[in-house]
Amino acid sequence: MSSERTQRVATGCLGVIKPWLIVEGCAVRARDLNTGEFMPEQLFAVVVLWDAPTETSAGTWIGWLTTLDHRSACFCAADLWDPGFRQWLADLPGWERSRLALAIETPGTHLVWRMRD
Repeated sequence: MSSERTQRVATGCLGVIKPWLIVEGCAVRARDLNTGEFMPEQLFAVVVLWDAPTETSAGTWIGWLTTLDHRSACFCAADLWDPGFRQWLADLPGWERSRLALAIETPGTHLVWRMRD
């Protein structure tokens, strides 16, 4: 991985180092917010959004988990270091790890995963 690419992936989410999510069994919940638990069967989509690059920054990204009942929680690069969270994502039906890798490396708006019909 190139050093610029490594830096962008590692410092996504505005350079946050502390994970925003906690995995508890089959559920994920936000560390500091009372948004409730997110069970895989409740999830509607996983999205990654980038802010615009500037002269001094390559841009940063933030990930979102959204549910069928319109709840959402953010995740950041620090969350992706957690093997439990990576496994939670990998267990989603039809999850493709390569789509997340592309989304956190490429500025833009990315639909990483969507619930099957």
